[in-house]
Amino acid sequence: MFVLNAPESFVLICLLYSTVLVKIIIGTCKMLYNIIAFSCGIYINLYLNLKQLIKLINMEIERKWLIKKMPDLSNIKRIEFERYFIFVDDTVEVRVQRIDNRYEFERKIETSKLSRDEVKFDITKAEFDYYKSIATKSIVRDAYQVSTSPNISIKIYHGDYKGLARVEVEFLSEDEAKKYTPLEWFGQEITDTDVGRDKKLIKLNKEQFNQNLLELTK
Repeated sequence: MFVLNAPESFVLICLLYSTVLVKIIIGTCKMLYNIIAFSCGIYINLYLNLKQLIKLINMEIERKWLIKKMPDLSNIKRIEFERYFIFVDDTVEVRVQRIDNRYEFERKIETSKLSRDEVKFDITKAEFDYYKSIATKSIVRDAYQVSTSPNISIKIYHGDYKGLARVEVEFLSEDEAKKYTPLEWFGQEITDTDVGRDKKLIKLNKEQFNQNLLELTK
């Protein structure tokens, strides 16, 4: 029979306790790692969702003018544009639009004469066709991106609003917008007029539209 003396027994007991303690420490570390990894996963997902939400919600700040002298657009890509309005009131507009072969759902809330909160996201053609079928008003126009810094685009209207061509400039702040000096080929500013906002434009009949355009181009 093998018998351990006192020192050997003590060493063996210490080794056993050390092994158990190491296993407990390793188990605790694994548990803490899983908790930290889970928490990080939550925060990462939250960050990504918030980042996506920020991408959807934008502040649109812009001013608009008629065009005194049309610049040369021969080397600028023409973008076909259809817009259909689902709901419009004094401050809110809900609409869908086709931009070439891309389809969007858009909701805008007017916050001032220069600014609007904007939520915009892509939709399928089937969704676009459905919303188009229930829309109350529509606008067809071509767009030309003249500059990206600042963002300057020309919109040429067709159909019921043929004859309207306007230039739009987007800004990062209202202060920047107010300080902006229009280019020489810009005409009368129409930012807050009936022909400067599409939601106001669609409320005009043919006679009112022509009269507004005539008065602004005198």
